[in-house]
Amino acid sequence: MKKYICFTNMQVMISLMKKQKGESIALFLHFNVRGHQELAERIKAFFPDIWVEILTGKIIQTKQYFDWLEEEDHVYLFNDADQVGQEFRDRKYPYHLIEDGLNFHYHYAQLAGLSDVDSSLEHYGFNPACLDIEVNDISKIKDNSFYARFLDKFIEVPRRELFERQEETHLKKLFALYQVEDINLISPSYLILTQPLADDFWSTFKKEDKSPDYAKQYYFYFKMAQEAKEAGYHVYLKPHPRDDLDYHGIPEVTILPRYTPMEMIDLRLSTSFDVAATLMSSSIEGITKVKEKRVIYTEQLTNSQNRP
Repeated sequence: MKKYICFTNMQVMISLMKKQKGESIALFLHFNVRGHQELAERIKAFFPDIWVEILTGKIIQTKQYFDWLEEEDHVYLFNDADQVGQEFRDRKYPYHLIEDGLNFHYHYAQLAGLSDVDSSLEHYGFNPACLDIEVNDISKIKDNSFYARFLDKFIEVPRRELFERQEETHLKKLFALYQVEDINLISPSYLILTQPLADDFWSTFKKEDKSPDYAKQYYFYFKMAQEAKEAGYHVYLKPHPRDDLDYHGIPEVTILPRYTPMEMIDLRLSTSFDVAATLMSSSIEGITKVKEKRVIYTEQLTNSQNRP
């Protein structure tokens, strides 16, 4: 049986899309998956042939977790850099790794400056327990000196092909699972994809009161929305699943469902956004229903040392 260990709503979506007709699979939802309890119940309702378990921190640390795995199983991880991956490496338990985020390895190599001298890296698939690494586009990493030593481990499975081969009946179930409804875009339209900036980029500031960081994050997206509205756009704002801020206070902005993967919304759209903008979210790469994509990365916003 194929068993998928998922850390995000998007990874759950990918696992469900990989399920073939008549195939039995199991989904393990890590407790970090936002809304995991409700999502698990909805999966059981729409896909009764899928076995679903929620992984708590306690379960992960016990032998009971590995008792759920059988010798003939094929285990799929999306992230082996966390506690789960460490357990697999320590036990030398074989697993397959699926790219976490579109073109993750390409972006990781750029940000980390990976080269052939980084021989001690064991996570992200670079250890004997990992059997293979599935990526969206192998051409993006084949010339990197670090990845060149592991190219035989990589398998290219274009994400767009996965989306396009979904049968209509299966896709309708996914839309129902994620409660994706038709969206009639107001033109001209401007999509903002948020990120949990205060938690991901300013976490080095270990202090009890993080409210100033959250206020700064809210103001950043408030200002983005205001500037887009002043330019004549109707603004749609899609909060990242881990972004817990409430943006409903921003006037005249349509807030899209937080826990629904943007890829699912993109598949449902019949028209395109005029503009989609993000600081540096990889999800913007997977959106097809958009005329112009804007990545507005600034080191000042993502580097805590430059924070005012």
